[in-house]
Amino acid sequence: MPEKARRADQRARRASSLSSEPIDLGQLPDLLGYALRRAQVAVFRDFLKCFAKFDIRPVQYGILTVIELNPGLKQQQVCRALGIRRANFVTLLDDLERRGLAERGPSATDQRANALYLTEKGKALMRQLRKVNKAHEDRIAASLSPAKRRFLIQLLDQIELSAEAPNE
Repeated sequence: MPEKARRADQRARRASSLSSEPIDLGQLPDLLGYALRRAQVAVFRDFLKCFAKFDIRPVQYGILTVIELNPGLKQQQVCRALGIRRANFVTLLDDLERRGLAERGPSATDQRANALYLTEKGKALMRQLRKVNKAHEDRIAASLSPAKRRFLIQLLDQIELSAEAPNE
């Protein structure tokens, strides 16, 4: 089946799955943002299902990963690395601290700032979460060869750079 016909068929099935009446999605399925959002929702849905017993959301996994691999970073550095607003990050970190997974400590380079570390409980949890995440990644990329997976990531990186480039 030609690509255009296959995509039209997918659109029709998606639209009619919620209703007996076909719904015209117009140009939406051909828009990058729409396709990215649908993929993101599917990936997050699978992530939440896989990580439910640990009560971990994607943003928390990202924070724990960065702190684990970079102990002693300042909050601002983690915010920048993950693209999280500082006000949102404080709430997220407070929750991780309450759960005994991460902690703030004195910074070796800046006495005015807090450095971030995983607790022993956080380190043990990350050992488990990495295994769960591997299975999750394998499942969502099952239809992609390793080369296609790398290429998709490269394409997504290019889109991010294009979207962040200043308008001229």
